[in-house]
Parts: sequence; structure tokens; C-alpha cells
Amino acid sequence: MALAEGDRVSSDAGFGGIGPNHGIFRARCLQTGTTVFLVQVNGSGMSAVVRTLFPRYVEAEAEAARLGCGPLKLKLPQPAGSR
Repeated sequence: MALAEGDRVSSDAGFGGIGPNHGIFRARCLQTGTTVFLVQVNGSGMSAVVRTLFPRYVEAEAEAARLGCGPLKLKLPQPAGSR
């Protein structure tokens, strides 16, 4: 799984990608340095779950005092087939 795999995810503090069964994001955190967030689901048909949970997970973990990354706001591309 590579950071550039899938649709591009961006933020002022990092970048990554989101696919049908995974999301990966690399952020620059003041307290911990480079931090990588990863969500992966097993099985097909879970892309809506990944698109919903991944940004919430990254934003919540980045805000945690132990990481020193936040606040982060991820920008996800529109799902395929939407306008």
C-alpha cells in the first residue's frame, strides 16, 4: 500500500490516498515528527465505510495531545460517479 495509491487525500499538514478498502495519510507532526495513519477493511463493498471513518479517525487522532499534529481537516475527492 503506497501513499499515492487510490484517490488523493490532502491537508495543509500532509497527504495520502484513499481506495475502496483502505485509507493512508502521512502528516508532519510537531511533537512526534512524521506520522502515518492507516485504515484497512477486509472484504469488498466497504468503500462508504472507509470514506466515512478514515477522515474522522485521522482528525481525532491528530488532535490527540500525544501526537501534536492537529487540528487537521482532510480534503477527500468526490466519490466516483458523483457530481
